[in-house]
Amino acid sequence: MNLNSVLKQIPFFGDQSSLLVCETDAFALNAVVVSRHNKQLKVDFTAKSEALDYQQAIKEVLTRLREQGWQGRGAVLL
Repeated sequence: MNLNSVLKQIPFFGDQSSLLVCETDAFALNAVVVSRHNKQLKVDFTAKSEALDYQQAIKEVLTRLREQGWQGRGAVLL
């Protein structure tokens, strides 16, 4: 499987140049911003929150990503 076929399987990645991906377990919310550079994927930013309240964890992750220089304005959380 090549990179282009992988990108086609990622919903909403289509024409976008970057994608914010979050995953959670019972203890933390982890986030990563993945960008397409030519035909490669690159991790640009990462963040983690251990807040117990989910809304607070989202706020912390977004703040930490922006402190690193992420400028995602149209991020959608599904």
